[in-house]
This record gives sequence, C-alpha cells and structure tokens, in this order.
Amino acid sequence: MTEGYQPTSGRILRALRGGREATIPELAHELERSTCTIRSALYRLAAQERIERVGLRHSEGRGRPAYLYRRKTCLG
Repeated sequence: MTEGYQPTSGRILRALRGGREATIPELAHELERSTCTIRSALYRLAAQERIERVGLRHSEGRGRPAYLYRRKTCLG
C-alpha cells in the first residue's frame, strides 16, 4: 500500500461527514473515482448499514433523478 492511500469506502464516509448528502456522480467527481467504483463502495457501505439512501436530486436537464446518500447517524 502506498503512503497516503485511502480506500474508496473511507473517503466516501469522510466526504459525507456532518450530515452532508451527495449523489454518485458528485462523489465520483469529488473523489476522482469512476461512478462504478463509487456505486460499488456505496452498496458495500449500505450492506454494512453505514450509509443510507435518503432521497432524490432532480437535474435541471433531461434524465433520471439521482439518488442522494448520507452517513447513518448513530443513535444510542
């Protein structure tokens, strides 16, 4: 492993700190990863119940709305 390497899942969790919500394309752009890589990591994080899909963001143009994701908050 190279110095400074951060797994995509960890980078996603850090990007979604503080209740921030983001779409797959937004995270892919911000983290400089492909949408496929982000989607795969999000599915793993959702299976671990560390993130959740919380809604939709409608684009101004054509196309399907994008799902919004955020970190799950710990209740306890």
